[in-house]
Amino acid sequence: MVGDYEEDVNGSTMPIKHYSFNGQIIATRRGSSPSDVLSYLHTDHLSSNSVSTNITGTQTASRRYYAYGTEQPGGTGTLPTDRTFTGQKQDGTGLIYLNARYYDPSLGTFLSPDTLVPDAGVVFDYNRFMYGSGNPVKYSDPSGHFSEDQLREWYGDDWRSLFTNEWIRLLLDQQGSQLLAAQLGDLVITGNSGSELTQSILVLDASGQPTLWNTATKTGTSLASVGGTSPDMLALYRIVGGESGAADTRYGYLMGGTKFLPATNGAGGGSFSMVQLAQYSPRAAGLDVFTTVAGDWFMGRGGSGHYIHNYSQFQGFSMDLASWVSAIFTGAGAYDTAVNVVVAARTGASIGARGPIVAAGSLVVTVYQASKYRQVYQMYSCSAFGPNYCP
Repeated sequence: MVGDYEEDVNGSTMPIKHYSFNGQIIATRRGSSPSDVLSYLHTDHLSSNSVSTNITGTQTASRRYYAYGTEQPGGTGTLPTDRTFTGQKQDGTGLIYLNARYYDPSLGTFLSPDTLVPDAGVVFDYNRFMYGSGNPVKYSDPSGHFSEDQLREWYGDDWRSLFTNEWIRLLLDQQGSQLLAAQLGDLVITGNSGSELTQSILVLDASGQPTLWNTATKTGTSLASVGGTSPDMLALYRIVGGESGAADTRYGYLMGGTKFLPATNGAGGGSFSMVQLAQYSPRAAGLDVFTTVAGDWFMGRGGSGHYIHNYSQFQGFSMDLASWVSAIFTGAGAYDTAVNVVVAARTGASIGARGPIVAAGSLVVTVYQASKYRQVYQMYSCSAFGPNYCP
């Protein structure tokens, strides 16, 4: 249950109680007594509330949306909620609040730029006002940040009610810590006394929801579906060499090590050593400090299954000489410098001069810069085409 608050639906303001399951609002009750009207909400493939029914299953309202979220004509009744397109809150101005930014469905664009360029290798991602990568029929657009704000977007304002204190400790950064808490690509080990331990990698499912990818069964389980449990053992592990969780240069793995867990992008066979992050491992008694993940952890098992693909999400620039030298030795120095110029031009970023510089007209670029990236891991459907990731 999400809780009570007043909501203005077509000019009528009254307390509305929201009920949720697995992070999705599924019903509302208008008014303050148990006898008030209970309505069930039904969504489309983008989690947009499109139909409401009463307790007998009779449809009471319907709404259809154009690709970018404006309402199509022909709807019936009044949906009993102001959470409309993609399940997000729409205010009286018609704008939709996506937790981090406001979105205008009539323009099909955000009103403020994204703080990140999600993938520097995708030209559309340099338009930081763009919604859903220009393909809103397939994608919705959560912020992409693994933070408390992102958890609210995935699961609602009352997201903490879905997780026990143990899971919250694993998920959220501790103030003043030099290590980041759980992020995509980390290993989570769970288990109960007398049962076999489960190794799972934190990834996104095909719709962009946090998922635990079981490295043995090659299947995904919604994070929210297990977040309310309190297993006897619960610990977080990260690849050796990347303990801090800090972003890395795009091709850092070519140096013979890596700060992120390789998948389709940079897999090299063998196994990968993982180290336990004690402060984010609430129930680690009896668990080894080090463990390994098989080199083929990301591969699926054919048929209609899935595999895990990873891609680089741009995070910003590093100004230290060590990062730039590392980029040069991986053959990425020229690439990173070029990306710096493009991103700076697109974002209006201030590029200060430190060390040797290259000047081009009014643009000054320091050669000590190296672009920094973080990895995103997501489930992709197995296909008969392309690399055989699902043997």
